[in-house]
Amino acid sequence: MNYSPSTRERVADLVRGLYVETSVFINHSYMHTEQAELFNVYGRIMLFQLFIEAITANGTGATQLLFNYTSITPGVAAQNLCTKCASIASLPRGGRIVWTGDENGAAVITVAATGGVSDVINVLPFFIGMEGGVGTIGIFTSDADPDSATATSQAALTYVPMSDGAYVTKVI
Repeated sequence: MNYSPSTRERVADLVRGLYVETSVFINHSYMHTEQAELFNVYGRIMLFQLFIEAITANGTGATQLLFNYTSITPGVAAQNLCTKCASIASLPRGGRIVWTGDENGAAVITVAATGGVSDVINVLPFFIGMEGGVGTIGIFTSDADPDSATATSQAALTYVPMSDGAYVTKVI
């Protein structure tokens, strides 16, 4: 049966959670040894999936990154959601940096072997944010800047609201 696009989108929301993705960004602009915000979080959510996908091949810069949450209201310093990933040098188009939600340190896994295919998913959802709070989910990159001025990526997440009116928006 051929369902309408709006029906397919609604079923997807119910099965996987609400989906938000950033615009495609130039890695060198957002991944250079500092904090960069990807998503705004309003209220409290349950985070199911979080990943960055290489839209173009990454180049050879030995960049490493981790995902974190920062509360703006009330003010709480950045809280790491994981340990930093291995170098994303040579991540092919379609390769993903995946947050796994692992209870043993929430390690980030860099899926570099194949582009467009990933069997790595979150195993343990996290509660992110707080009732009436406003915060961000971002990345902190370390070790090296990307070497390519043209390599691009896109971040995405899936979630469900856990407080009245909770939602997520993209920053970039």
